[in-house]
Amino acid sequence: ELGDSGSNVLGHLQFNLSRTQEMLDELLDYSRLQNMQVDREVVDLNELLDEVRDLYRLTLEEVGGHIFCQQPMPALKVDRRQFQRLFQNLIGNAIKFRGDSPLQITVRSQRVRDEWRIGIKDNGVGIAEEDIQRIFDMFERAGVAEDQPGTGMGLAICKRIVQNHGGNIWVRSSPGGGSV
Repeated sequence: ELGDSGSNVLGHLQFNLSRTQEMLDELLDYSRLQNMQVDREVVDLNELLDEVRDLYRLTLEEVGGHIFCQQPMPALKVDRRQFQRLFQNLIGNAIKFRGDSPLQITVRSQRVRDEWRIGIKDNGVGIAEEDIQRIFDMFERAGVAEDQPGTGMGLAICKRIVQNHGGNIWVRSSPGGGSV
């Protein structure tokens, strides 16, 4: 018999073990991305977005959220699995850090000179200016993230994926004003 205090201790141990395992898994994923060969193929980003939308379909229905694509996205030569993870992490963050109003996620793409810019915009809680510079670093989380599950590795993984493809990632945001 553990009793109430023993059950509480066991519950905390299980939670901490689960959290540690999650962090180790994310760190391993991050490390693999550093040394991973980018397996490029032509990928229709519209199809990839549809796949990610399907992954989150039940969650979006549950929270009353919608994903819109402003215009057709391009087909680019990218690593399909890495870009799927990129879209999953960014859309997952939009869902996780949604505000009180119905969630609206807008995906847009724009050709600027010789590059494509892809933006994922939400109407969520936003990010404070002091957090913007560090959220793409390992184990860093914005102030609003402290009450949410996660390891602080999702945006670091996004940054690594984008860098693997020769690109840059950044955020524009303000508290209460959503993020892009």
